[in-house]
Amino acid sequence: MKTKYWFILVIVGVVFQSCKRDCNEYINAVESKENGLLQEKEINGIIYSIQYQPVDYILYNEFKTCDLNVPAIQKRKEELGNLLYFELKIKAKDNTDVLMKNLDNKDQYYDRLNYCSFDMQDDFSVINGGDTVISSLYHFQNNYGLHSHVSFMLAFDKAKQATDVCKMYYKDYAFGNGAILFEFDKDKLEMNNE
Repeated sequence: MKTKYWFILVIVGVVFQSCKRDCNEYINAVESKENGLLQEKEINGIIYSIQYQPVDYILYNEFKTCDLNVPAIQKRKEELGNLLYFELKIKAKDNTDVLMKNLDNKDQYYDRLNYCSFDMQDDFSVINGGDTVISSLYHFQNNYGLHSHVSFMLAFDKAKQATDVCKMYYKDYAFGNGAILFEFDKDKLEMNNE
């Protein structure tokens, strides 16, 4: 009788590990620069790193499970489903606090912090053919100097994506580096773990 239970336990463990490996492989594929969903540009000592985040990727990270067929997760997937999500990280090449980079005084730091918190959302757009779409969601993740980088969560209306290349455009007024363009292959933007 004990052997039967051990056998069942081993089978369940193998199946779980197999699903977990598929989930981890998907996460690694999304986070791989080779797939083009993670891109990085360095301009004047500032590194701009943008990660496209498919809905399945967000769900895996949010719920910490590989089983996305749970009703609560399916409901969340429906809520997230009509937008394209990106995370932009900006950091200084020398690993100093990027918000303090190239400033003359503390007032400029607070001006930059205020700009990132409230005004910077207007500096992001997605260009598709002749259409330019501004961000639907914007969130500046202030880390209060605990990290050398700052992060921004962005979302754009998916329904307006029509061409083969999705161009993510950022007008960098905060750090003075001008127009920065990231291009994503539309087929890769539809990458789900199915």
